[in-house]
Amino acid sequence: MKRTIVNAFFDGSFTPSKKGGWGFMFEYKTPNDSIITFSKRGGSKTSNHQQMELTALAECLESLPFSSDITIHGDSQYVLKGIVPIDGKKPFLLKTLSKKPLFEGWIFGWQKNGWVTTGKQPVKHKELWLRIMKGCSRLTENGSIITFQWVKGHSGIEGNEIADQLAREGADS
Repeated sequence: MKRTIVNAFFDGSFTPSKKGGWGFMFEYKTPNDSIITFSKRGGSKTSNHQQMELTALAECLESLPFSSDITIHGDSQYVLKGIVPIDGKKPFLLKTLSKKPLFEGWIFGWQKNGWVTTGKQPVKHKELWLRIMKGCSRLTENGSIITFQWVKGHSGIEGNEIADQLAREGADS
């Protein structure tokens, strides 16, 4: 059986007035070669940029289809490095053991240290990191393979530009 290949993009936005927005989009081809595109956005009147980037990814993970080969693109190295040791040049596969994700990014150390940073401070936005972990687990436990890819923001990559526009619209809503 042919696996579904999904390309997803997420982004967050933050305005000087402290309004934030998030957005994501993904697309895939059905077995009869139709293209399915899904997008979602939202916002918050009080937030910060990191919260919006994390929320965008959490919402995206909660919406992706099972049993798919998924590549998630984002321009936030903060978010991506929390999950996998991404270097910006190549995609990084989220490894699994018995269908459970093995987080090799900052999350690994944070969990081991009781959700405290190396600077002995509580990890900011822990609840969003936990949502991301749960979203990754939900997908891998249902047969998905997830790869993360950093993309340069505002560089003309169509999916990233769409996610950025959705995030800006979310901040304005």
